[in-house]
Amino acid sequence: MKVFVSGCYDMLHSGHVAFFEEAATHGDLYVGLGSDKTINQLKARKTINTDKNLLQFGKYFRESFEAQIAMFPNMVTPQITEAIHQYESSALGWKISGAGGGGYLVLVSETPVGNAMQIRIRR
Repeated sequence: MKVFVSGCYDMLHSGHVAFFEEAATHGDLYVGLGSDKTINQLKARKTINTDKNLLQFGKYFRESFEAQIAMFPNMVTPQITEAIHQYESSALGWKISGAGGGGYLVLVSETPVGNAMQIRIRR
């Protein structure tokens, strides 16, 4: 079964990840992202991560992660470090998302990441 959800998701947070996880239990998850124009019309603001800006989005994810770890170094377990090292050559960015930052390791990638929940994002 295919499951389609759509939304802004411009500033991805743990609530979005929990929603995606729940939706994915019902089938293959496809995520539709609102265009810059639609988000501006509905939310009366410009997008942070624009339509053509996946590389920048990955960079911001990585920088946010690095800032989190600088403030809270104990958030990173050896398992998280190992997962990051395993995928850092293929992932554009990564971030810990969830309550207190300790819920999920989210990877931004243009190609599928093995052994991970796959979310296909289309604009």
